[in-house]
Amino acid sequence: MDDLSPRNDDIRDTVEKYRDSILRFAFAYLKNRNEAEDIAQEVFVAYIEKTPLIESEEKKKAWLMQVTANKCRNTLSSVWKRRVTSISDDF
Repeated sequence: MDDLSPRNDDIRDTVEKYRDSILRFAFAYLKNRNEAEDIAQEVFVAYIEKTPLIESEEKKKAWLMQVTANKCRNTLSSVWKRRVTSISDDF
């Protein structure tokens, strides 16, 4: 259990430090609070999976913001595809 404690502390500190920035960025991108919250959760899950690979605080922030942007783009792309499909089906 002691081996996980520093990692758990890092994860908790990272979530607390970047949660608001990621949420604001995702909301500005998506214009939807629920989707922004979903993206933030997905970003932190991805961070938990990749934690050992990120070494510096600067790289950590850049990585988190890039993952946020990618997930936002993917969300908009999938929403767009659903809208296009539903409109096409009507005609």
